[in-house]
Amino acid sequence: MAPSFSGCGLAQKPAKEQTSLSVGKAALRALVDCVADETEHDGIRVGMVTIDGTMPTHELELKRIAELYWQLFTMSERSRKRELLFRVNASSFD
Repeated sequence: MAPSFSGCGLAQKPAKEQTSLSVGKAALRALVDCVADETEHDGIRVGMVTIDGTMPTHELELKRIAELYWQLFTMSERSRKRELLFRVNASSFD
């Protein structure tokens, strides 16, 4: 089992123009960490994909985001991360 969530860059870089969204995404990020800490010993993995920028609409970018969710789900125990990052308008992904 691997519940996954969607975050945005505002969780890490809040913007005064989007205070509510910034706070909400930071809270979601904290929730993912807390739930993951509670459930990992039971074999339940929790993670999130963070989209840093405006949500893309181009099919290729959407496919890459979907691939990140799949990667999060299929990651081995040794290489597991709780958060994967998709940078909009960038050629690299973390």
